[in-house]
Amino acid sequence: MNERFRRIRAVFEFELDLSFPFPVAEALSIALGVFVAMSIVMESTNFWFLVSPSAFANSLELERIMYQVIHVDFHLLSLPLFSMTILSIIAIPMLCAFRVAGPLENGVLRAMLSYPIKRRELLILKGIEIMVLICLPITGGALVAIVLFNGLIVGFESLLVIISFWTLAFTILSSSFLLSVITKSSAKAAFSGIAVWTALLLVGMFAKIPVVLRGIPNPVILTLSFFGGFPFGNQYNTDPVLNDVLVSIIVNLLIGIITFLASIRYFKRVEI
Repeated sequence: MNERFRRIRAVFEFELDLSFPFPVAEALSIALGVFVAMSIVMESTNFWFLVSPSAFANSLELERIMYQVIHVDFHLLSLPLFSMTILSIIAIPMLCAFRVAGPLENGVLRAMLSYPIKRRELLILKGIEIMVLICLPITGGALVAIVLFNGLIVGFESLLVIISFWTLAFTILSSSFLLSVITKSSAKAAFSGIAVWTALLLVGMFAKIPVVLRGIPNPVILTLSFFGGFPFGNQYNTDPVLNDVLVSIIVNLLIGIITFLASIRYFKRVEI
């Protein structure tokens, strides 16, 4: 076990040597976390004004405002996380292309595999690295800003949106890996990955198909819509229920796992 850890550490250090002194991905990672935190903090400055007693026009308005007060963490999180979902559809395929297809294209991956490490371990390592670079700063920045804002507790709605975001990011990662090892071209992998997930985003927002099917390509949108936090209103003819949200998250995750296993299987057979 210690020997395997040393092998993985050596490859990881080699990966860092390739990234520095121009750590574009690492700089992007930090910027994403700061952007999410600042978005929530700026949104929180307007929140108490929107829920002030002067807005109590009637009982229905009072009920809506009290709901916002109780679930303020979700309302502060919804718009920044929706923005990060759109950005992830661009950032993750590009990172996968430059970290997998790029080294395949220019021969750097051959140098990595000169270390006593299995191809499966190398792909898993790169997957963990990209997920940490994209998802962890976004989630961390969001949670820190929400908790610091008047000592708020993160509720069930926010946790479910965060889970759906991580699930979607993993599925984007898996499909981008598969495109990278198939095309062996960073440009083809990046642009095809962005095109595919942009199309699926539009399907999830506007397609006239059953609600749960619209949520599978993008469970974040369905989760936000279910809890009333979708920035552009409810895009669904039929309101989603909690089961629709859970099914969309689970199916999306299963697709991601299957695609990732397919990526590993195909990567083992790729001639380097």
